[in-house]
Amino acid sequence: MYGINERLINLVRNDYSEHLSEKPFKLDCSLGENPFGSYDGLDVSKEELLDFSSYPHSEDLVVNEVVKKFSSIADIDTSMVAVSCGSMGVLMGINRMLLSVGKKIIGIAPQFSAIIDDFNTYGAEYIPVYLRKENNYRFDLKDFLYCVENNPNSYIYIDNPNNPTGQTIDLEQLEKIVKAAKNVNSLVCIDEAYGDYMEVKNSAVSILKSYDNLVVVRSLSKGLGAAGIRIGVLIANKAIVDVFKKVNIPFSTTSIGNILGSRIINSGWEEKVKIIASEVKNKLRLSLKNIKMSCTNFNVPICMYYVDDESIDLEALFIDAGMRVVSCSGYYGTSINAVRINLNKDYEEMIRIMLEVDKKVGSEL
Repeated sequence: MYGINERLINLVRNDYSEHLSEKPFKLDCSLGENPFGSYDGLDVSKEELLDFSSYPHSEDLVVNEVVKKFSSIADIDTSMVAVSCGSMGVLMGINRMLLSVGKKIIGIAPQFSAIIDDFNTYGAEYIPVYLRKENNYRFDLKDFLYCVENNPNSYIYIDNPNNPTGQTIDLEQLEKIVKAAKNVNSLVCIDEAYGDYMEVKNSAVSILKSYDNLVVVRSLSKGLGAAGIRIGVLIANKAIVDVFKKVNIPFSTTSIGNILGSRIINSGWEEKVKIIASEVKNKLRLSLKNIKMSCTNFNVPICMYYVDDESIDLEALFIDAGMRVVSCSGYYGTSINAVRINLNKDYEEMIRIMLEVDKKVGSEL
């Protein structure tokens, strides 16, 4: 049709943000935003808010704060950092750099589904390494390394912490993956969109200078509570950053976004969420009798919950109880019997509903 890419015409998107239940709900535990909203310590002048007549040339405000954020673990400089329209904008830019028909992409299953939709627009070959239910969906380094070593010249995408399980892969394991990938001429992207919830020392930024086949992506949308200003960050060696800038959208961030973002990055706004998420997950771990909790990092507010019976539509049970969640049917390797739940600021009500659904599941088994 008029030269439009046939793959796009026929593409079916699995991005969970497009498939949320439209039924009424009392509590929203779906999208991975900071449950306590925007950073409450922001101070922005009226002049700054109204100064948007010119194209933005203020990305350095964000870049400098990113360098500062990681100064305790890595000697990076501003030439190693680029920004774009959210972490998804960064990831799509990386895809423009790397992907073509038949290009092999290795990833974890389940993992962030929207990026897989973008892989498919290029006609690339996605090779998922499945997390196994019998291991409670725990990451298996041996399985992943086997896939990397047997698929040279691939693009390797890993979200860490993982979406939907909320588990983190430790830095020692990540480095083994990056090293194995380098030996077979493969580039590794570690997507740390939820990275503010893990210890900074576990960030792959700390090993960037040792490996030229590694890129790290960060976001201001999750722990920092700034999804609305759409700022994503690429951290890599200068050669890769220079190429990325050739495919990045011109003026991909906004003047006010750069001002706000620069004041949020090192705010520590994510710490409150980490404390409460750990308390809530521990309580659920001890209280749930029929619904299982996947392997997870207790400081990360998202987690995958599932039942063994694959005929049970867990999302439907939650929405009937008044809570909107993300069905894991759109992820590779999981189905309707699993959901992703993000911490809600009314976490006592969230726990109450989860225990109510847990009891309902027990009556159906």
